[in-house]
Amino acid sequence: MEIPPDTSHRIFEIEFKRGAVLSTVMRFREGSPKKKYLIVLNNQPSDSESLLFLTTSKIEFFQKHPQVSDQIKIEANASAIFSLPTIIDCRQVYSILRAELKTKFRNGILSFEGVLSAEIMTKIDQVVAESRLISPRDRILILGWQ
Repeated sequence: MEIPPDTSHRIFEIEFKRGAVLSTVMRFREGSPKKKYLIVLNNQPSDSESLLFLTTSKIEFFQKHPQVSDQIKIEANASAIFSLPTIIDCRQVYSILRAELKTKFRNGILSFEGVLSAEIMTKIDQVVAESRLISPRDRILILGWQ
């Protein structure tokens, strides 16, 4: 359902913040479109480029490879957002223009599911700070320090 532009703008500006969990449909090279949950990472969410981590409830890979340290596990129902055991995959930062996310919201193909707790965001920041996979530029935009 499409939301009127002025209403969608106001709602988006209120809800789009660091730690917000978004749901939308994404298409990856290797498959069909799938509903995905994304975590807003930007220290300054008003940046034109939004940095996001994907989540997955398909945790088998991570269970088989516990040495993959760039992950955060959320137990089932530990958060009102995730009813299944969920992994925040911190190995790859996704970049999507904020304007594109706002358009998806206005068109009804993106929704806000809630905001992660401060405890989970602290864990994300620790992984980002220690990660060898995240670029220095992205680290600055996420953590807000140089």
